[in-house]
Amino acid sequence: MKTFIAIAIATLAMVPALSQPVAAEQRSVSVGYADLDLSQRADRAALDQRIARAANSVCGDVSAFDLAGGNAVRRCRVDAIAAAREQIPEAVQSFAATE
Repeated sequence: MKTFIAIAIATLAMVPALSQPVAAEQRSVSVGYADLDLSQRADRAALDQRIARAANSVCGDVSAFDLAGGNAVRRCRVDAIAAAREQIPEAVQSFAATE
């Protein structure tokens, strides 16, 4: 049984003055859910919160002074959360198979 959802995202390093991507960097983090009962709504909500926190840590902070960079961080978070959520049905299914 899998107990982790992986959040992996290629992020672009931005040159603030030019706001142009210069290099891609792969970052990833695992989100544990072994302690959660994914058949319960509250535990699925807890998993969503863990995924959001992990996406924030992978993608970094939004700068109020760099609009292009801030948009890139927000896009990174949206993409990371979407990629992680694609793994949830498999996690729920593997949980149900163990019961």
